[in-house]
Amino acid sequence: MAPDPIGHQPPDALPPFLRALPTDGMRALLQYWVAAREGAAMPRRPVFDPLRFPEMMPLMQLHERKADGRYLCRVSGTEIVAAVGSESTGRHLDEVVLPQHLESRAVLFDRCLDEGLPLLYDGRLTVPDREWKRVQRLLLPLADRHGQPRFLLSLLHFERLQTVMPPISDANHGIISLRAMTAAEVDHCAQQSTP
Repeated sequence: MAPDPIGHQPPDALPPFLRALPTDGMRALLQYWVAAREGAAMPRRPVFDPLRFPEMMPLMQLHERKADGRYLCRVSGTEIVAAVGSESTGRHLDEVVLPQHLESRAVLFDRCLDEGLPLLYDGRLTVPDREWKRVQRLLLPLADRHGQPRFLLSLLHFERLQTVMPPISDANHGIISLRAMTAAEVDHCAQQSTP
């Protein structure tokens, strides 16, 4: 099992990014990501095994950035499929995200891969003819076997169904807040995991 870079520190001793994560599952997955880097900026996909967290698989997605810049969903968990009402496995991001939100999501995905740092965003899952849900998504960048940034592993957290949409600017494209992990926070977690 990967070392625990978070340990049993009081919540106020944790870096801000870790305090912002809404679930223990997200913190556990992030600490595994930090430990799996093996000295690199991000773990390589063949080394990083999300199956170590079977209880979280229903809330995970794996996307691959293709040569044309589009994102192909390699796998989408069953709870995500149920929330959205359709299967996204084998489909591109531009085929499943509302057109008015596509550019902002692609920018977030690109940012996470290009910077090589985890990202957390809070937004709303809006599905036509359904109530909306608040969703928080942890994005973890993964490299291919050659070390090139290519995959994004997501862990989602859905909150209760909402019947009243909170005021949110269309300019935000459904994003309520955004938080990127800093390199210093990654280093802090890595130092905590060093024996």
